[in-house]
Amino acid sequence: MIIEISIRDTASYGSDAQHIKPCKQVNYIYGANGAGKTTISRVINNPDSFPNCGIVWSNGREVSRYVYNCDFIKQNYRGTLDGIFTLGESSKELLDAIEKAKNKAQSLASAIAAIRSTLRGQDDDPGKEAELKALRSSFDDTCWQIKQRHDEAFQNIFQGLRASRTAFADKLLYEFEHNQSPLGTIEQLKEKSAIVYKSGTEIEDLIEAPDFTELKNIEADPTLATRIVGKGDVNLAGLIAKLNSSDWVSAGRAYWDRSKPHCPFCQEEVTADLSKSLEDYFDEEFTAQIKALDSITERYQSQCTAASQSLEGLITKLQPYFNSEQLADIEGRLNSILSSNRARIKEKRKEPTLSIKLEQVRDVTDEIERLVREANELISKQNVIKRNITDERKTLSGSVWKFIIEENRSEIEKYLGAKAALDRAIGKLSARLSECEKGYSETESELARLQRKTTSAQPTVIEINSLLKSFGFTNFKLKTAGEHDHLYKLIRHDGTDASDTLSEGERTFITFLYFYQLVRGSKSPEGVLGDRIVVIDDPVASLDSDVLFIVSTLIRSLVEEATQHRSNIRQVFVLTHNVYFHKEITFDRARNKECKHFETFWIVRRGGASSTITNYNYNPIKTSYELLWAEVRKATPASSTIHNTLRRIIENYFKILGGINPSSIIDLFEGRDKQICASLFSWVNDGSHSVYDDLYVAMDEGVVEVYLRVFRSIFDKSKHSEHYNMMMGLGQNEDLSENSNPKHLDRLVSEAS
Repeated sequence: MIIEISIRDTASYGSDAQHIKPCKQVNYIYGANGAGKTTISRVINNPDSFPNCGIVWSNGREVSRYVYNCDFIKQNYRGTLDGIFTLGESSKELLDAIEKAKNKAQSLASAIAAIRSTLRGQDDDPGKEAELKALRSSFDDTCWQIKQRHDEAFQNIFQGLRASRTAFADKLLYEFEHNQSPLGTIEQLKEKSAIVYKSGTEIEDLIEAPDFTELKNIEADPTLATRIVGKGDVNLAGLIAKLNSSDWVSAGRAYWDRSKPHCPFCQEEVTADLSKSLEDYFDEEFTAQIKALDSITERYQSQCTAASQSLEGLITKLQPYFNSEQLADIEGRLNSILSSNRARIKEKRKEPTLSIKLEQVRDVTDEIERLVREANELISKQNVIKRNITDERKTLSGSVWKFIIEENRSEIEKYLGAKAALDRAIGKLSARLSECEKGYSETESELARLQRKTTSAQPTVIEINSLLKSFGFTNFKLKTAGEHDHLYKLIRHDGTDASDTLSEGERTFITFLYFYQLVRGSKSPEGVLGDRIVVIDDPVASLDSDVLFIVSTLIRSLVEEATQHRSNIRQVFVLTHNVYFHKEITFDRARNKECKHFETFWIVRRGGASSTITNYNYNPIKTSYELLWAEVRKATPASSTIHNTLRRIIENYFKILGGINPSSIIDLFEGRDKQICASLFSWVNDGSHSVYDDLYVAMDEGVVEVYLRVFRSIFDKSKHSEHYNMMMGLGQNEDLSENSNPKHLDRLVSEAS
């Protein structure tokens, strides 16, 4: 069965898709000529010819369509008609075999539909295939989150997978099944990734550590700890020692050399003995020690300058491998030690008698040497990798995927477990579906074989001719064409060909009767029992009113067969522009105001350049007679027109009944009510267009109420209150719907309109 029709960009329909959804067993579509009804029937008949349109089938099972429209008439009304095969009389055994095969085919079709529903979903149940798709979509999202978490560090390894969730998930699942790489830490992987994907693949030289040996030697020189003083056996030595003035006297010697023989401080002439004592006190040994101290001072200064420069260059080389704060700390510590030691040596030189100890640079230099060793180890590793970069990148890629797998193993295993369960279920269902489809195909073939034994095209001739005769068409009939019982032709009673001499109405009628038989049979013996959808598009064009009634009756019988499951007609679509015909085929006295559960109502409208399709939960097409009653049903009927509305209702209804003596009804009233009743019937007798000079009534609200009361009394007193209740939407309990009218009264109403 069709559950949805969508139409756009074809014929009168624009780019905004129009939907007939949901479609039910019976679907009534009303629209003016040119609104787009025939396009709907053509889309149903052959959706492949309309690429912008589509049909959605229940359970995905396509059903044969039998479409009556102007195309059907053109294709089938010619010199001969194709034979219609129907089931004929056969042996009980053969009919039983057909029934058994048919029941088996229906059972298999139901099983196929149920399996497809479980697989592909229906209504609120998404189905196993949709569950599998949703599971995979969720897993793809999870994998994408993994990718985003590691993308910055491993974007080179993810190359080609960074734009597709599905591709990344597929790669992860592949690696989960096949990856045998060693597992490393995230830090190791990031470090190696930075190496193997570092720009440039040239071999790097090892870093040479600065030589701090001389600094360390100077720090250990005993001269710095030695107190440098003059000769102790000189007469002056006792005084200098007592005053601890060796440094002061030594510093004063420079002034003595320039001022002698006068003292540089008191300007008195110094005796020869004192001068000799000074020279003896500061002997060659003292002078040698001072020279040694001067040498240390100069060398240390030179080594400090060289060390600072070497360290500055070294830090530049170490920066790619170590934290800049760590390197800055080492540089600061070394410079601080060197600066402190230079100050101490300077103080020693100023006061040679001081014993000093320099701060050791060993701890800092050892740390510098350690950093150099570590950097060289990294450089050596990089050089090894760079010499075999392709293999190293491949190895790294495997290790990265291995890490990601282990990090997310629980999520992957959870997905694979759920997927395996769904795959098993889908596999079993698919196998069962294939088995049922094979069985259905074999049963259909067997059914076709049995049908060929019992089907015949002759019963259609008999049925159509019987219908023609019963409907008063006696000047032509149908017969098989010569030796071919699978072809028909139209003939007069004298046997002459009648196909070219029929009127347009007769051609339309005979073509519809042919279609009416076709939906009960098939143009091939094998298709007699197949399910079918019937589409009827404006079958009453060029038909007289009596023939229109016949066609309406036949279509109603098709609708009943579909809704009561009395044949293989599964669904009916009726499209028309004729209001009367629409009312005839949709009449159902058991229908409430809203449509029944098995039917839908639609109106196709042409607004501007595009057609639109609107759904209604009630029958939107009303007759003029019903519209008159709708005015009466209003809470406040229009006072200026209500008298004419009441007159037209009485005129239509009582003229249809015929044989009603207005006087007999008028006599049932007394007083003013009798006058009002007589005025209404006098309007009837005078006709619709007479001038009412004999009665004038001011139609204020009170008069309107009186007229409405008398109007109802006319139906009550004439024993036609059922019709009044029906049209007013009342019943015995004052609560029946307006469509619950007796069938014969509805027929009168329809004919009146």
